[in-house]
Amino acid sequence: MLRVGYPAILATELLRDLPPEVELIPLSNDIDREIEIDVWIPDPYQTRAIKVWPHLRGVRLIGIDSAATAMPVRSQMWQRLATDLHSPTLTQVAHTVPFAGLPKVFPELLQGKLRGRSVVEIKAPG
Repeated sequence: MLRVGYPAILATELLRDLPPEVELIPLSNDIDREIEIDVWIPDPYQTRAIKVWPHLRGVRLIGIDSAATAMPVRSQMWQRLATDLHSPTLTQVAHTVPFAGLPKVFPELLQGKLRGRSVVEIKAPG
């Protein structure tokens, strides 16, 4: 069973199409114990997500928070990533999954069929 932690404030109807093999774990901001999960859907508000993160076990957060970096530096980094630092193998190890497509991805994850990294694309409705 795949254990997915999600913000308790998230409307559960957004997750209703996930396969039955997925155990949904609501994560409130006032967690006072360790929680074992496999996948974390972080709270979109960083201050709330930071309160939850120290209590999670079994999940890894890999990446860089560029939001605290000045826009000129970010622009330069993005330009380099698109040109001289671009890896031709990146498309082989990573793919983008729309949030609405997660119900189709989880069974593949449970069966060990996924390779590389899945980046979940979250867009505001409308």
